[in-house]
Amino acid sequence: MLTLYVKTGCPYCAKVLAAGEELGFEFNLKNVADESRSVERLNAWYENKFLSEDIVTQMKDYWEKQKDSILPKNISDNIRSQLVDSTDKLHSLEKEWQEIYFNLLSKVDEIREEEKNLKQPLGGVLEGYKRFSKHKKK
Repeated sequence: MLTLYVKTGCPYCAKVLAAGEELGFEFNLKNVADESRSVERLNAWYENKFLSEDIVTQMKDYWEKQKDSILPKNISDNIRSQLVDSTDKLHSLEKEWQEIYFNLLSKVDEIREEEKNLKQPLGGVLEGYKRFSKHKKK
C-alpha cells in the first residue's frame, strides 16, 4: 500500500487520489494538516515528498511495470503473451489515432485560414457586383 500525503481541499491531491484509484492503487492517506503544526516539519515534508517527482507519473510507471504480474499466475504463458501483445497493439493504435486526430485538427486550422484569406477577394467581387447591379437599375 502506498502512502499518499494529502491536504484537505487540495485540488492537486484530489487529482492524484482519483488517478490512483482509477489505476487500482490503494492508499494510506496522511493529511499534512495534521503535520503542519511545525513549520520546519512541513518544509521538510514538502521537499522530500512533494517536489521530488509527479506522483501521478510515478503511479503510471509503477502500473506499467506491474502489468505482467497483474495477470493471475495460473494463466498460461501463451494466453498471457497474447494479452500483453493485444494490449501493446491497442496502445499503438491509440497513439496512431492521436497523431491522425492532431493532423486533422491542424488541417481544420489551415482550412479556416484559407477561408479567411478567400473572404477578402470574394467580398470585393460581391461589392463590385452590388455596384454594377445598382448602376444597371438606374
